[in-house]
Order: sequence, then structure tokens, then C-alpha cells
Amino acid sequence: GETPPFSYSGSRETVVLPDGRWLHITGSTAHGMTGSTYNGQVWYIDLSKDTLQWEKTPLEVPEDMSAVVVVDMQNKKLFAAGLKMGVFEGQL
Repeated sequence: GETPPFSYSGSRETVVLPDGRWLHITGSTAHGMTGSTYNGQVWYIDLSKDTLQWEKTPLEVPEDMSAVVVVDMQNKKLFAAGLKMGVFEGQL
């Protein structure tokens, strides 16, 4: 199956939600031999299932809103904020 395209050091943020989903939030994708580009995708593995596999969420955090990422575990929401663009909110 598909896997997160994050390279080198993996995702920038990870968190395990109470429902067992292990989130991997934003990262870098290899570009050329030594470069990388921002990738705002959000992926997860459902740890409560017998067969573990990557799932991609429909959320994508804009690059200019990735300075701070916070997950509201109780309400299953992701918030991301940038220095100039305000706050991004998405349901997990």
C-alpha cells in the first residue's frame, strides 16, 4: 500500500489519539540528490487493528501555517498556525 512520502527524519509531529490512531503530521519529501521540499500531508496507522497499514487523511497543512501544530485529542481536531496567515483547523 501507500506510505507517507516523508524522507530523512520522517514526520515533523507525531501523536497517538485515544482511539488508537498514531498520527504523522507534515514533513519533508526528498527532492533531487540532497534537497527536500515541505509536505503538509497527515497520515496515520490505526494501532487498534490487527493489521497495521498506513492511511492518508484528506487534511493537508499549508506550508505557511506549519510553524506550530497542536492536536486537540478530546475533540479530534488539528490546529496549525503560521506567523502571518492565521490558524488552520481540520477534523481528524
